[in-house]
Amino acid sequence: MPNLSRKGVVCGGVVDDAKRRSRHCCADWADAFRTLEDASKTCSSALFMFMALFFVEVALAEACRDQTDGAVGVTEFMLLIALSGVVQSLVGAQPLVVLRPTGPIVLTTVSLFQLSGQLWPDEADDPPARVQRFYQLASATGIFVAINMSLIAGFELSRFCDRLTQFTLEIFEVF
Repeated sequence: MPNLSRKGVVCGGVVDDAKRRSRHCCADWADAFRTLEDASKTCSSALFMFMALFFVEVALAEACRDQTDGAVGVTEFMLLIALSGVVQSLVGAQPLVVLRPTGPIVLTTVSLFQLSGQLWPDEADDPPARVQRFYQLASATGIFVAINMSLIAGFELSRFCDRLTQFTLEIFEVF
């Protein structure tokens, strides 16, 4: 069991985790293709996950496109999922990670689109301006979330998870 105690320096836990996982990163990838049998299992698992998730992704992308008046299209949505999956598998050192958007993520995107229309009502009749404002709001939200998550990781705030109540845990289990 790794030592998960507080390191006392900013980003100490992140650095410690990177050092601990870096030893296994190459092995995780090499084990997937060590023999022909391993390679066939890896490829069949990847193909199964692709087929199991592809139509769900298309349905979510279509719902997002309809609800945002085409501001987020199916192509952009699928490209985003593909790129984020590749980055997550490389950085997370897990080649077969399942990464897909869920209903709450699509709902958040739709809510941001609706909020952009409410914040700038004078541009509601100008679709290019409304889409531009939506992109600005979505970008600002993404930057804020990235900063927030960096601060949480940097100051090792996840160590306070043991103080969550059962009610809070059940809410997260729903998602």
